[in-house]
Amino acid sequence: MTHIDRRLVVTAGLATLMAGAAGAARHFTPRTYLADTRPPVKLDEMVPAQFGEWRPDPKQAPLVIDPSQLELANKLYQETLNRTYVDNAGHRMMLTIAYGRDQSEGVQLHTPEFCYPASGIPVGPATHQTISLGFKQQPVVRLVGRRSNGLLEPITYWVTMGDYVVNGGPRARRDTRFKYGFEGFIPDGALFRLSSIGMEPAAEYAVQERFLREMFAALKPAEQVRLAGSRTHESAWSA
Repeated sequence: MTHIDRRLVVTAGLATLMAGAAGAARHFTPRTYLADTRPPVKLDEMVPAQFGEWRPDPKQAPLVIDPSQLELANKLYQETLNRTYVDNAGHRMMLTIAYGRDQSEGVQLHTPEFCYPASGIPVGPATHQTISLGFKQQPVVRLVGRRSNGLLEPITYWVTMGDYVVNGGPRARRDTRFKYGFEGFIPDGALFRLSSIGMEPAAEYAVQERFLREMFAALKPAEQVRLAGSRTHESAWSA
C-alpha cells in the first residue's frame, strides 16, 4: 500500500468515525421537555395570596422593570410571581418565584449573586444552610444585600432543576442536566427567592423561615414538591 493509499484509508476511517459520532449525538440528544410530562406550572394559582397571618401588602408598589430586562426575563422564564406579604406584626416578606420549562445548555436561571449587583445592590458572600419547611429539610443559599439607604436585605433562595435542588452552582446544574439528558429529557427549573428588609439578618431569617413553613403548609403535597424539589443534586447519581 502506497503512502497516498494509507492516507486515503485513514481519512476514510476518520470520516466514518465522525459520521458515527454525529449520528450518536443526534440519537442521544434529548428532545422531550420534562415539563410536558407533568401538570403545567401556574404560580399565581399554586401560591395562595393569603395564608395564616400573612396577606398581600397593601403598600406594595407596582414593579417597574427595564424593557431590556423584561425581554430577557421573558426568554428565560415562562412563569414569574412577585408578591410582598405582611403579617399582623408588620413583618414584610418579598417573594419571587421564576419558572422556566427549558433548562438546556446555555439557558439558566439568574441567581441573586448576579442579578442583585446588576441592579445596583451589592451582596455579601453566600452561605449554604439547611432550613425546615415543615414537610422537609431544605438546602438553601443565604446572603445579604446592602441597599443605598443603608438598610440590609437578607435573602434566602434555592434553585430546582426537575426534581432536584441544585444550589451548587454551574457544576450541580450541569450534572443534573446530563442525568436528565441521559434519560431523554430536557429539564425544567425554578428559582425560589425570599427576602426582607432589616438591620439584623438573624432576626429576619427567623421570620423568613416561619413564613416559608406557613406558606408550604398551605400548599398541596404535589405543589410543595414542585416548588421545593424532592431530591438533592448530591443524590442524583445514587438513585
